Amino acid sequence: MIDGGIWANNPSGLAAVEARGVLGWTNDDLYILSLGCTEEAIDIPTDAGYIGLLRKSTALFMQGQSRAAVGTAILLSGHSETDPRYFRYQPQVAAGSFYWIAWI
Repeated sequence: MIDGGIWANNPSGLAAVEARGVLGWTNDDLYILSLGCTEEAIDIPTDAGYIGLLRKSTALFMQGQSRAAVGTAILLSGHSETDPRYFRYQPQVAAGSFYWIAWI
């Protein structure tokens, strides 16, 4: 089993797929509000090498999944500048503002 934080770190894309594909909602029915916890700006120096990239790989994969989910939700909701249907709020924080604590 894979945790939702790994497979669907940002579930808005899945919600849009379910709303359109399973529930049959149309653009008139679908508005998406997506609330994220925080997002850290990722800075990888050009001379970081493999080890430096490896240290940032988890954050890169999680942000990549989130960006893909946003794109999916925007496409499936029919979002446009003139007809906004997808709204995401996720504060960006400085690197090192929060630390993960792993309990074993």
